[in-house]
Amino acid sequence: IPEDITEEEIKETSRYSDKGKFLRAYRWDKLFIEAEMKYNTPEGVLPGEAITESAGNPLTIGPTGDAGLMQIIPETAKSYGLKIYDEQNARADRNHSLKLRKLCEKHNWDYEVLRKIDERFDIEKSIDVAARLLVDNYKRCRNSC
Repeated sequence: IPEDITEEEIKETSRYSDKGKFLRAYRWDKLFIEAEMKYNTPEGVLPGEAITESAGNPLTIGPTGDAGLMQIIPETAKSYGLKIYDEQNARADRNHSLKLRKLCEKHNWDYEVLRKIDERFDIEKSIDVAARLLVDNYKRCRNSC
């Protein structure tokens, strides 16, 4: 990837193409590397997850209430200390997904606003939780296998 790739070039690449997904996730490469080093996770797993889960889009909303770059469900977000929208009623279900879509539309999909309302949309916090979850799942598997 060229060092001088611009947001405009990324926008011109289809978000449905492999190249588009890769470029969108690659924007956050420094944050992925920091999390990999901090939590000693395998190189490339976190950006691979972002490509798979959200195609590198930090404002992605899944059909069952998962949200953000790493598509974190409400229950996981709560257990890792993230603030989420409609916390009392938020569950991994279609209703939560619809509420998130309405919220995003209300705020015109403004990243700066939305990441303060629901921290799953916050790129750094989303990557951090995904790395911690990866480590915790590995420990659980190692202890039960």
